[in-house]
Amino acid sequence: NKIEELLDDIYHESVENHGMAWKDLHKKIDDRIAENTSFINEATADWTIDEWKELYLHQINIGNPDIYYFIASKIEELSQGEYFKNCIAENLGVLKLNVYSCSDKDALYKSDILLSAVKALNRISSPSAKVEVTEAFRMCETVNEHILYELAEYVAAQCDSELPGLIKDENIEGDKLVALLSMCVQENKRND
Repeated sequence: NKIEELLDDIYHESVENHGMAWKDLHKKIDDRIAENTSFINEATADWTIDEWKELYLHQINIGNPDIYYFIASKIEELSQGEYFKNCIAENLGVLKLNVYSCSDKDALYKSDILLSAVKALNRISSPSAKVEVTEAFRMCETVNEHILYELAEYVAAQCDSELPGLIKDENIEGDKLVALLSMCVQENKRND
């Protein structure tokens, strides 16, 4: 709640401007949190990994899949790169569903956990889940566009050695190939 109070004016500014670009919003949030690092570190000094995971799940449960940088970093550090990787691996099956029109609440929740894990890894630029994200990208139905583009962003940023094979893969075509190539261009991965 204290962190939400620290960021409240940023959210109001975003709403008043009819939403800022996500990267601009994230930068402002991260800057504000950085200004209050000592308070956050002091308040969470004795937290266990389970308490950080609880905060992560709280963010998802309140409908915020964009996990704060400091939460993602702390979980990645304390779990030695295993937690987000497991969140992806354990929820791969939902990518075969159309999560937009799925009435299965459990599947929707699993898709939120997977999406948030990939967003967190993208936010902290962690290469810890290359295998899991590449598999998720291959499995993801193109109708799940919001998840597909997060996966493509991770693959483009972290999986250099896998990119040529994925681009040449005949099973990756249409919108999925467009997502991957778009993210490669965004990440400045342009070569032969």
